[in-house]
Amino acid sequence: MARMTLASSVRDRLMETSLVYRLWQAPFADQKLAPVLGDIDVRRVGRVLDLACGPGTNAHHFDARSYTGVDINHAYIERARGRYEGRFIVADATAPSMLIGERFDFILVNSFLHHLGTDAVAKTLVRVNELLGDDGQVHVLDLVLPPRPGLARILARADRGNYARPIADWRDLLERSFEPVFLEPFALTVAGIPLWNMFHFKGRKRADDSPVTRASSEACFSSELASTPASR
Repeated sequence: MARMTLASSVRDRLMETSLVYRLWQAPFADQKLAPVLGDIDVRRVGRVLDLACGPGTNAHHFDARSYTGVDINHAYIERARGRYEGRFIVADATAPSMLIGERFDFILVNSFLHHLGTDAVAKTLVRVNELLGDDGQVHVLDLVLPPRPGLARILARADRGNYARPIADWRDLLERSFEPVFLEPFALTVAGIPLWNMFHFKGRKRADDSPVTRASSEACFSSELASTPASR
């Protein structure tokens, strides 16, 4: 156990460096973003927020004039500023004070939420919903914990993010904060072999910014259904 903990600590320290992170992401970055690129022309989406952008992994896909990348890692942001145009900001993506007063037409949350516990995810998604313009859209890409044993489950458990979740749990978290458009699973592969199970969620701004209110409403609706005689 001590050896595993030490290995995980070394891995995490290495991944905090921009070069190691980019080398690790390079074979999979385009695969991850492919579902988004297949859904929309990202150079024509208006104001873009790339949440937890790393060292600008996906910045080159967007129009720099309307792009904002946010990450808490100073080294990542410095590297991004040196490689790409656009606005790069060092900030905590989970903080309610992030980018106060700004609104975005397109928000990308790529492989970030599985690093957060459930409460932090819920708070982050509420903030993302607040940052969306009225006609904006959010695209979330993240890691799925498969239900059955196998390589994909082993790799999900080995990830430095400790919160890979079953797809039903992701759906519940996301649909509490956004009006869902779709949630589609996909896999990251090498030589055609699936390694990581992922999902692509597309959503729109929820008029009621409070997911708690929606949950209460759903509970009331479920209660009413339970007390209503079934139609035949």
